[in-house]
Amino acid sequence: MTTEICDLIYREIALRFDSEPENIDGLEFSDNLAEIIEKLIILHIRIWKMEDSVSEAKDDKSVADLKKKIDFLFKIKRPKLLCALNLLIDNYVYNSKPFREENVKFYNCKLQ
Repeated sequence: MTTEICDLIYREIALRFDSEPENIDGLEFSDNLAEIIEKLIILHIRIWKMEDSVSEAKDDKSVADLKKKIDFLFKIKRPKLLCALNLLIDNYVYNSKPFREENVKFYNCKLQ
């Protein structure tokens, strides 16, 4: 079983890195890796807070509304962010781009 999983993973990696990255239209896509990770962190905090609210909800309608929101975040938003993260990494690897972005901030610089 474990070797089958490893073989499957190796095949997927080979397929991904031998082909050009997919089209990213309609996905949650950001300029850099940190922004996608930041969005994932915020999303998971929202889910966590909503799950806490479900346990404190007083009526069934509130529970249903919160569960619907949690489902949307977990089943729609989260997969889009994970797909964007995968595509960003694929793009960096395929195009041999460094993960480190250029620093465009001018801290401690005197502008003329």
